[in-house]
Amino acid sequence: MSTARAVAFATDATLADAPPAVGRHVRRRVLDTLAAIVAGFRTPSIDVTMAYARDRPDREGGDTLRRDGNAPLT
Repeated sequence: MSTARAVAFATDATLADAPPAVGRHVRRRVLDTLAAIVAGFRTPSIDVTMAYARDRPDREGGDTLRRDGNAPLT
């Protein structure tokens, strides 16, 4: 069973006694959140990657992301 299917099954079981509109809303939010997490692991955001590189300077004091061996990204 895939992770998404397992989460959907568990969510459905948990919300069995909830009113239908609430159950649908919560299930959709859980699945949307799970999809966003999985998508984030597959393709990390370039903005997050570049921010991380700017916050972690290399030994020369420049950005860790470089176009070539000498020039820092600007």
